[in-house]
Amino acid sequence: MEDGLFSNLVDIKQTAYGYFSISGLKYPELELWRKAAMDEETRYRKASQEGNILPNTPIRNEKKVGRNDPCPFGSGKKYKKCCGK
Repeated sequence: MEDGLFSNLVDIKQTAYGYFSISGLKYPELELWRKAAMDEETRYRKASQEGNILPNTPIRNEKKVGRNDPCPFGSGKKYKKCCGK
């Protein structure tokens, strides 16, 4: 694991550190992984405080149609009787 390689989805050093520390196994690079995991956590927290990280919540553009609301296609029926089947 070279320094400088980082994935936004999964950081392998954090994963390896978590696995080995939880299981109680000894590994020669465990201390290096701990330092890398802590550095990445610090960097992530700093970026989130500065507003450089996108929120984790999904963005909805439309209002969701309720089951008992009128059908949005203008049939005059409730959504559950028209398109909700």
